[in-house]
Amino acid sequence: MRSNSSAPSAVPQSVAHLSGIGPAGTLAVAVADFQASAMAANTGLAYRSDWRQFERWCRLCDVASMPAAPATVAAYLASQAGLNEPNGQWSFAASTLGRRLAVITKAHELAGMLSPCRSAEVTTTMSGIRRQRKRPPRRAAPLLLGELRTVLERIETRQFPAAVIGRRDAALLLIGFAGAFRRSELVDLTVEDLQLHPQDGLHVRLQHSKTDQEGAGAVKALPYGVHVDTCPPCAYLGWREVLDAAETGGRAAVIAVLRRVGMTTPFGPTVPA
Repeated sequence: MRSNSSAPSAVPQSVAHLSGIGPAGTLAVAVADFQASAMAANTGLAYRSDWRQFERWCRLCDVASMPAAPATVAAYLASQAGLNEPNGQWSFAASTLGRRLAVITKAHELAGMLSPCRSAEVTTTMSGIRRQRKRPPRRAAPLLLGELRTVLERIETRQFPAAVIGRRDAALLLIGFAGAFRRSELVDLTVEDLQLHPQDGLHVRLQHSKTDQEGAGAVKALPYGVHVDTCPPCAYLGWREVLDAAETGGRAAVIAVLRRVGMTTPFGPTVPA
């Protein structure tokens, strides 16, 4: 984040006074690194994009972005709130404009300046935008069990090589469904984070999540299912069988596992369908 007149600095203004401490200002760099880690990478990308957009608007209007006057920020909000898509829908939701306000505030804080976003001129403008645009949040329709069964039926779990990926995908779908996990949480899972328990089912350890940015971690137990085809621990075991076969016997062993009639569960082989 930077002003119209200067290039971005490697060390934020908020820690610039530390630049003379330690070899080559290493303390200031360390503080800057920790500050950069205070938010998720995707959040940082969104913030930088929002700030650049605000800077461009300020240049077009020939006003300063740093420090920005309250009247500038209020006018910026009004201009963005008035933009529409070809279909008549608003270009930016009130939540998006609220995030941009947060970005402007953060940029001023990091530069050691007072934020214009806390002025009455800005807060009342934002309040008016929210009041005019009151509407229930759009929520995606949930995937129900019957629909999940249909998806699982279309996944190849027998024929090599498609079944290798198919078993993994089936396990991820069932684990995500039963645990109500976010996509980002599923992507971060490793084999070491999953453990079968004789009574509780499958223990899933989350190293961190969107609501746990500092990595306190949590463990969620997914119980055994009544039906093998929708049982998360069974699906995980089916995937582990493929992994173990690949490590011990290679391609031939994997094919043998995939072609076996019936499926191994935590309670032993199932009756062939």
